[in-house]
Amino acid sequence: MKNIWKYIAVAAVAALGVACAPQYPEVVPSAVPQASQLDVTIDVDQETNYATFTMNTPGVVPVWMFGDQLIDGKVSKKQAYTTNGLRLRFRAAGEYTVEVKAYNANGLSQGSIIRTFTMENTYKSPDEPAGEIVEPLIPADFDLEGETNLWRSHTAELELWYSAGDWSGALTPSYQALAGNGVSVVVPDGIGGSEWMGQTKIKSGAASSSEKTYDFSVTLEADEDMVVTVKLTGTPEGDSDSHAFFYDGQVKLTAGVPLVYRKAGIAQKESTENVMLVLDFGRSPAGSEISATDIIFQEHREANLWNDAVMELETWYSAAGWGGGIEADASITDTKGLEVVIPAGLGGDEWMGQNKLRTGIATSSEKTYAFSVELEADEDMTVTLKLTGFPEGDNDSHAFFYDGQVKLTAGQKLTYVKRDLTQKESCDNLMLVIDLGRSPAGASFTADGIIFMEQK
Repeated sequence: MKNIWKYIAVAAVAALGVACAPQYPEVVPSAVPQASQLDVTIDVDQETNYATFTMNTPGVVPVWMFGDQLIDGKVSKKQAYTTNGLRLRFRAAGEYTVEVKAYNANGLSQGSIIRTFTMENTYKSPDEPAGEIVEPLIPADFDLEGETNLWRSHTAELELWYSAGDWSGALTPSYQALAGNGVSVVVPDGIGGSEWMGQTKIKSGAASSSEKTYDFSVTLEADEDMVVTVKLTGTPEGDSDSHAFFYDGQVKLTAGVPLVYRKAGIAQKESTENVMLVLDFGRSPAGSEISATDIIFQEHREANLWNDAVMELETWYSAAGWGGGIEADASITDTKGLEVVIPAGLGGDEWMGQNKLRTGIATSSEKTYAFSVELEADEDMTVTLKLTGFPEGDNDSHAFFYDGQVKLTAGQKLTYVKRDLTQKESCDNLMLVIDLGRSPAGASFTADGIIFMEQK
């Protein structure tokens, strides 16, 4: 809970005022906050599943603790939050608890209080497509601590430029260099509110080659909602951004929720001797704190096992009598996916349009995997996905998952993602089953961009 003590120190300094010689406030033990006297309000928005936590007791800073409860679907890396008016999303329906402490210049409250709140429904965004749509899989084997992480091979140099609305660049943010060449920044008062008015440049000292591809990862966390910019390039940046790997000006951060931002297989036009991460916080609220930690920059380490697949396709299409015998225009794509034109005469039921993609990939019941596939059709349809092994095993012992209600909208690509996949028994031949038995005749369907990887 290191952040708590940092804020206590800030509060104590504020109490001192400006002086020529060091002075220290007198600690009054009787003035330490009493947990039993804390007045807390929790407001829940049942439509968005956001909860707002407010400390009504004057003169204290709240400390909110949620343990291992999922915040916006993830376990938070933060032990505690110290924002008054903290707003967090709890996606799953159910009852939640928060442990509350508080502190002032005299110390941290003894004991704590527990408050409960309830989410009546599981939240799903109105524009979220069918299937389990979460953050896309990044098919790379990231290694933070290993020698392959070039970001930690040198001591980084920090350069900060912050400006008010006049672009004068006169603002001075407070910041702290963190272990592993990371950084923490507090946005200064008077920030202009536009992109590039809050530039934080981390010059790693690591060289890169235009003849290689790389992987990148950074964990971003902020204590308020905001939109930030992430750009990976070189210094100097080169003519026409010739040293740039990527730019993303719409990285959305939710207060208190760490975001692991990753790119795999990225490249640049020209080599550079000094890879630089540019983070821009110009649109962030004054006083907000943002950290960038666990940074990884490495030569690309491929993790997609599907790339090693030796593909074999088996199809079975049938009319309503389940007699089979209908030929389909189905084939494996150059990228080891599937493309199909739905034949006439299908019976219209599930399992009447089976496509089995056998890969020869061995899987282990002792490991956990992740899977994703990009699906697209030129007509609305409902399809079935099943990831299993060949043979499928007794009682589906080789199965990873089954989903018979994957809904596709004509002309809209759907990225379908599954994580935390396990099977009861190991298998020597991973198989993806795609059933199109309920699809309209003449429709075109593709499944591509398949990723299957160990989840570490």
